Amino acid sequence: MKLSLILLVVSLVTLLVWFEPLIAHDALRPQLDSWFYSLHNHNGYPCCDASEAIRVEDPDWESRDGHYRVKLGSEWFDVPDGAVIKGPNLAGHTMVWPSHFRDKTPDGVRCFIPGAMT
Repeated sequence: MKLSLILLVVSLVTLLVWFEPLIAHDALRPQLDSWFYSLHNHNGYPCCDASEAIRVEDPDWESRDGHYRVKLGSEWFDVPDGAVIKGPNLAGHTMVWPSHFRDKTPDGVRCFIPGAMT
């Protein structure tokens, strides 16, 4: 019984640590909520709130010839120019809002805001 409880706790902690980089919005910074809700791509579609954003680490995005690419899962996607959010990135880190078709598998990029490449 104790062993199964320990395994459950270790599994939950492991999942939380593994998923932590995917959390784009810091709940301890509620002052950014209205900023997140204000974000729209150049076609006028809302990016939605930060819960749909995925934080992207530097190795998983790149800028080449004035265009962006981002890695979602194991696949690279070209970021449409109209999906790039212009203006200051108040969160500071790169974020992407993937688009999905009929399932949870990303099929493109709805919104993208670059951070500072380090």
